[in-house]
Amino acid sequence: MMRLALDPVDIPAVQAWLEDWAAKGWYLETYGRNLAKFAPGERRETVRYRLQPAERGGEPDQDTRDAYREMGWTYVCSTVAGRGISGVKTEFHIWRCETPPCRSWTRTRPCGRRPMETSCAAAGGISGWGRC
Repeated sequence: MMRLALDPVDIPAVQAWLEDWAAKGWYLETYGRNLAKFAPGERRETVRYRLQPAERGGEPDQDTRDAYREMGWTYVCSTVAGRGISGVKTEFHIWRCETPPCRSWTRTRPCGRRPMETSCAAAGGISGWGRC
């Protein structure tokens, strides 16, 4: 277990922090209000993490998992609802891609349903999601 020393609302910082640990061979298993649990694994600098704001508590539904799996992302865990340093409520689903280039889900269709598939590699990284 590792104590979190950053604001969970700072999504790019959390993603970069998780990616730094993966590069050292430690992969996220659970992410709580103040603690993160990692499992040892192979050092890989290509691993990417993304935090997706959760609309409601619990885990993402199977349709969401399937859509993201098609884009190369694996569901890792969901954070526990809490408040960041800024006082903003935080609750996220955390996803990992181990073999970039993976596709991003940054845009949704006008109807608000299933994400549009956008290639991170072709776009050179999508605004709001940092590097892919």
